[in-house]
Amino acid sequence: MEEEEKEAEVIFDIKHTVPQHRQYLEFEGVGFGTPAQRQRQYQQYKVVRATENVYQHRVQKLAAHTEDSLVLKDKQQAKKTVISNALHRLVEDLIQESMKRGDFDNLPGQGKPLDYSAHNPLVDSATYNINKILVNNGYAPEWITLSSDIRKEIKQARENLAVAHKRRSENPTSAYDARFWQQTVVKFRTDIKEINAKIDKYNLIVPFLEKQKMPYSAEREVRRVLENLDQYLPSDGSYSYNVSLMAETYQSLPNQSIDWRQVWHDIKQIFKAGKQ
Repeated sequence: MEEEEKEAEVIFDIKHTVPQHRQYLEFEGVGFGTPAQRQRQYQQYKVVRATENVYQHRVQKLAAHTEDSLVLKDKQQAKKTVISNALHRLVEDLIQESMKRGDFDNLPGQGKPLDYSAHNPLVDSATYNINKILVNNGYAPEWITLSSDIRKEIKQARENLAVAHKRRSENPTSAYDARFWQQTVVKFRTDIKEINAKIDKYNLIVPFLEKQKMPYSAEREVRRVLENLDQYLPSDGSYSYNVSLMAETYQSLPNQSIDWRQVWHDIKQIFKAGKQ
């Protein structure tokens, strides 16, 4: 009897959780407080869980796409390299076979330097061939020589003007140097007119529009020389004097205004320049 009572006690002695530790069954056990509070907390929990699920899905999708793209790109590059190498070998084999057959013998221009000159489509073939013949025989087209003459003449005119101004600044009280400066400015204006006439001719015959030149202004060139005197003086310090202009200057002065010591100095400078 005692054993049966003990078994009955074991059977009917059910272990259960204390009510204060029991978890809610609704809302997946999320939240605490009143049912309304737990419902609001559960709604927030569902939003957070959905956001994390979307994020994880995008990460996995992007990772798979990037991995597939890299693999595909590597395969395409490897295929391209294989095709390129195969083409190179094929071309090299064809070239070697052609060389053995003698296909490259007696080609036009063989043994001659390559012609790197670009033909201007705006120039007719007759002018192009004439210019080519002139260049081959040491001659240059007219517009090239004319451009060189213009550069040399404007340089010489500026140099003469700079030398005359330097002489005048060194001897400000000399009547001869003052007169020589005036004569030089007049001669400079005449030179500019002649240079501009050559520029007009040059612009008519030059075959390239961007090679055309603007005419010079005498007044602007005089100001440029005076503002940058050292730039236009000869770098070696040897001044070339215009003998004819000096003679005209002496003739235009009265006898009492001539400084004969200056005349003798000018004569020595002329002979010294001639020796150089």
